[in-house]
Amino acid sequence: MKASIKIQTLPSSTSPSLTEALNDVHSLQVAGANWILNSCDPYWIHAQATKPIPCIYGDAKSKKTVVLFGDSNAGNWVPALDILFKAMGYRLALFGFIGCTTAPVPETATSQPGFPGQWQLCNTWHASLPAAVRAQKPIAIMEAASPWMTLDAQEVADWVPAMKSAFDQMTIGSPKTLRIELGTTPLFPAIMPTCLAANPTAIQKCGVNFSNPMSPYSLLLARDAKIASAAKAILLPSWQWLCYQHECSPLIKNFMVVVDRDHTSTPYVKYIEGALASSFAKKVKLP
Repeated sequence: MKASIKIQTLPSSTSPSLTEALNDVHSLQVAGANWILNSCDPYWIHAQATKPIPCIYGDAKSKKTVVLFGDSNAGNWVPALDILFKAMGYRLALFGFIGCTTAPVPETATSQPGFPGQWQLCNTWHASLPAAVRAQKPIAIMEAASPWMTLDAQEVADWVPAMKSAFDQMTIGSPKTLRIELGTTPLFPAIMPTCLAANPTAIQKCGVNFSNPMSPYSLLLARDAKIASAAKAILLPSWQWLCYQHECSPLIKNFMVVVDRDHTSTPYVKYIEGALASSFAKKVKLP
């Protein structure tokens, strides 16, 4: 990480390549977030807002299930979690909805400007998801959220109790179920392959600095801590897998960290699987 923030010149061996990242973001080999697009996303299959169905990764035959839920950013970690949970013998049930907030805050046509009616499907999904999660009988529930937030005081104030409520609803009747919050990733300043192509000898212009405690990413990290505290969840930070101190490089070694502004590249997430496994071993004790 330390060496990566000093990289200035775009290497020819960038993985994925600029062309792949620009043109192939829906490929499972390029964008981790798009693993949720298989068959379990109400964005594509609207009926699943009423009856959420998970995509299954990890050890599909295991009787020990971990649920991961959230917006498209929940898919950021699946390439690594798939490897980790197969090795550990856990089944991963992924519930995701592109463009729908992870926290069950009421949506409106203004707050959800996607396809017509997305905001209504989002509210329906939020109401339907707890029962669908409980039906999986999970030993642990994880959440992951997008960094696309205005982060005004009211929004943070709404998110904290909403996330606590989501965990509470999903663990009715099973108070021992572990709660895990995957820390929010940074929002990079521009579409990554476009930015790198425009700055091939000054790639750190495409990075993120959050040394200012009032910077957007600093505020997101503070929000994560508040949610974890309120929900009594284990906070599993992610910034240390993407940043060194307060600098987040667009490339780590030759890996492009994100393929747009916030969705991790599959090659990079697979590369850090060992680091993610180490964090799990230290902070999360799965039964």
